[in-house]
Amino acid sequence: MVLPPTLNTQSTIAPKQSKWLLLCVLIFLCCNLRAPLTTIDPLIGLIEKDLHISKETAGLFALMPVGILGVASIFAPHIARYMSIWRMIFLFQLITIVGMIWRSYGGYVGMLGGTLVLGIGLGIIGSAIPGFVKSHFPRSAPRLIGAYSGLLGLSTAISAALALPIAQSTGSWRFSLVFWAIPLGLCAVLWFIYFTRNKVEKSAPPVKTDLKVVLRNGTAQTITLFYILRVSGAYFCITWITLLLKNRGLEADQAGLVLSILSISQVPASFFAHWIAIKLGSGFRLVFWSALLSSGALWGIMYLPFYFCIPFGIIIGLGIGAIAARGMTLMVVKTQDPVSALSLSGMVQGVGFLGGAGLALGLSKLIDQTSNFWIYCSLYLLINIMITYFAYRCDRSEPIPLSTSPSA
Repeated sequence: MVLPPTLNTQSTIAPKQSKWLLLCVLIFLCCNLRAPLTTIDPLIGLIEKDLHISKETAGLFALMPVGILGVASIFAPHIARYMSIWRMIFLFQLITIVGMIWRSYGGYVGMLGGTLVLGIGLGIIGSAIPGFVKSHFPRSAPRLIGAYSGLLGLSTAISAALALPIAQSTGSWRFSLVFWAIPLGLCAVLWFIYFTRNKVEKSAPPVKTDLKVVLRNGTAQTITLFYILRVSGAYFCITWITLLLKNRGLEADQAGLVLSILSISQVPASFFAHWIAIKLGSGFRLVFWSALLSSGALWGIMYLPFYFCIPFGIIIGLGIGAIAARGMTLMVVKTQDPVSALSLSGMVQGVGFLGGAGLALGLSKLIDQTSNFWIYCSLYLLINIMITYFAYRCDRSEPIPLSTSPSA
């Protein structure tokens, strides 16, 4: 299969040693794409006290980036029409850093404006990465996108765990928030050096993406529905599990431990999801078993003795992580060139984040009114049944046609 000339040369021209260097820089970048979002949650209490804001306003700073990620992702394919993918990723690394600095030292206005800016930066980068991987590592794209999903989970856990200790050791929540701008800035420098020293990469043209073509494609629509459901299932499960465990009688610190183990368990599942899918024979089988086991484990956590909470929490985390990785992998498995991968990524992540968060919020209204374990477990099971159905549809669907769009 021949890729469009403007992109195919990018994926084959660099020597093997150069590819390894690029892979290292890419991994370094992926390790820093969630820290700006997750460090704020452990620091909400300190921020609330220092800026004299309400708990609701402080919580808004933690929730804003999720919605911004979704909106920003939609615009990534349009931005790629005016600059090459590597330049787009580099520019929005710088924009993210500016947002992190403004958020940390700009007071109340800076918290709002900086959060908006860094959310836009991270949304564009995250949406561009599938197209970039498809362009530069076409043969390894499914494995690398699965690893990318795992790295996001790993960086989320590490940055959240270090946020409060950094603030306490330095005496400043502001420094703790801006701390992750340092490795991201180093990554931007390495990224710029790599691409400007490679003549072919440096002169890479923009690409003429067409989001309307993807919007009308049945496979793209199916993948988007799968992604909406996988996002809503994860948010819905994680948002309520600690509260309902405490309602069952579990101590707050133990309920928090279950959530921490559940979150960490997503990481290895994401790393190995594509390999497991190959061993099982299809991505559908991976999703089927992940959905079945995680749904059963949630019923177990809610109704069986408490000593089952840790092993069942691990199973739920593994299931959520595997399904999330499959959602990311579909963006490169079901596309035949980087242009389509970038367009599909913008559509899927944009609509997926917004739709998934909205669906989870709507379902949460039912739990908020009743706190009923049976309703909670049944809704999660229903979401997983739908996830499994659309995973089957995704596996059976035809790949998105090869893009023939010339460079802009």
